[in-house]
Amino acid sequence: MKDMENITDKTLLEEWNSILLHQLLFNTVILWVYCAVGIVGNTVVLFFYSFRIKGKLEDRFLIPHLAFFDLLATIFTTIDKTLDNIFPVMYPNHRLCQISNFTSRVFAATGDGVLLLIAFQRYYRICRPFQIQRPLPNDRVCLILIFLAAVVLNSPVFLFYELHQVRNHDVIGYRCDHIHHNVQFSSVMAGYDIFVFILIVVVMVTIIVLYVFIARAIKRSAVNSKKQSTGKSPSSEVNQSNIKEITSETNECLFKSTADDKSEKSVNYTKRNSSVASLGKLASLTVALRNNYQTNRFSYMFMTIALLFIITYIPSNILKMCELHHPEMWIELPHWRLHVYLIFRQGYILNHVVNPFVYGLFDSGFRRDLVRSLKCSKT
Repeated sequence: MKDMENITDKTLLEEWNSILLHQLLFNTVILWVYCAVGIVGNTVVLFFYSFRIKGKLEDRFLIPHLAFFDLLATIFTTIDKTLDNIFPVMYPNHRLCQISNFTSRVFAATGDGVLLLIAFQRYYRICRPFQIQRPLPNDRVCLILIFLAAVVLNSPVFLFYELHQVRNHDVIGYRCDHIHHNVQFSSVMAGYDIFVFILIVVVMVTIIVLYVFIARAIKRSAVNSKKQSTGKSPSSEVNQSNIKEITSETNECLFKSTADDKSEKSVNYTKRNSSVASLGKLASLTVALRNNYQTNRFSYMFMTIALLFIITYIPSNILKMCELHHPEMWIELPHWRLHVYLIFRQGYILNHVVNPFVYGLFDSGFRRDLVRSLKCSKT
């Protein structure tokens, strides 16, 4: 009799798991689209910045390291979330649950730490240019320390994650989740998650403050460039020579004309003189702005990456805090709301996927070498 009940319960559990698996299929497809784009993009960045692109070594030094951790974070996070989708109530093993969560968290946290390191690096280069710059070996030491800190910070996963029991009427299933059945342990775990949340907020605020200082320094530099462009410059010297030519030509015409013609041509001369001077100032200003952008384009690039990090992490971590009070909320959501919830909950994965597109947008050297390689491969 018990064997029959066990068979019935197992069949019902498999049916329940199959229903949830099909409901989560759309999200699984999205995850693997993220994964495919992230693998291709970060692999290309890793190869080109490590072996092909030369020049501006200090500006580009941390890019391949960030791409490496973004690549690993994309792969392991996709595997972790896919396992959750395939086995929503029939997770096979608690050790697999712990390892998959630990690895995805470690590499994602390391990538976030590299973003913080980049922000400090840009701050010292832009806002403290006359101080002694840290040599590259120290950056490597910082990378190792960031990785070790991520390992230590996420090691409690092995204590707080296991197979969590979920019910559907009389059917009992198991999913990979926080520990909920032990009240004391659950409180400690909630404290740990809150600590991690606060730490992420501190990292975000620190990055924002550093880039605000950087933006102010760049703005001051741009203002100074504009002021200098209004003074004597190569373009203004060219304009002066043009004005002299116009003056001589106009004078010759004035001697040959009547008194009325003299006054009319004098007005024309004044207009042409002012228009040439205005064009000279505009050209000087354009050159100054272009030079300012070229000088600070890596700072703009890393600002964009940091902004994407903040945008993708905020909703994800807010929903994570909501799960502490209602861990099974995803089961109770309607079909379309479930997918919207998961897109925002897993939105932080995009932080590790879109960075190669940002490099291509701002780094002309990377873009040029990539296009050249694609053309060579076609021929």
